[in-house]
Amino acid sequence: MPISSSLLSSFCNFLDLLLIDSQQESPIKKKQCIKDNDESIKITSIICRKLPDSTIRNYIYNLINFIEDNEKVDGVLIHTIFILNRLLYRGVYINSYNVHRLLLTCIMISSKIIEDEHYFNNVWAKFGGVTLESINTMEKDILLLLDFKLFVSHENMLNIVKSIK
Repeated sequence: MPISSSLLSSFCNFLDLLLIDSQQESPIKKKQCIKDNDESIKITSIICRKLPDSTIRNYIYNLINFIEDNEKVDGVLIHTIFILNRLLYRGVYINSYNVHRLLLTCIMISSKIIEDEHYFNNVWAKFGGVTLESINTMEKDILLLLDFKLFVSHENMLNIVKSIK
């Protein structure tokens, strides 16, 4: 069964807007992952040392195609947007240096929530091009920042779908 191209395309457009917005920030902030207004939040585990070779759109398509149950892809994408919105609200700064690792981790977490059977972290790490230690650290850091609150109400899911379409 083919992946829902409209939601996937809307998801990619949503990320493109985030990245365009981040490119308009000052050069000093480009390698940071957190907004200056909250010194207590640090997620250095998601920062890449160099820009990844893969475009974000190709990376997302590869990650989404990795999910075995195509019927659950929309749910994973919606849940990922929920996590990204919560991270933005908490002050995480998304840019070209952290978006790949951030998406890998958020999609992995969402997959664990939405899918009945999911891959282990070592498989996600290999597929995402990071070490097992890195993906474990990124997952832990994101879950701690979100206070492990990952539930999305039906109303919130509908709002997310309306806002990206």
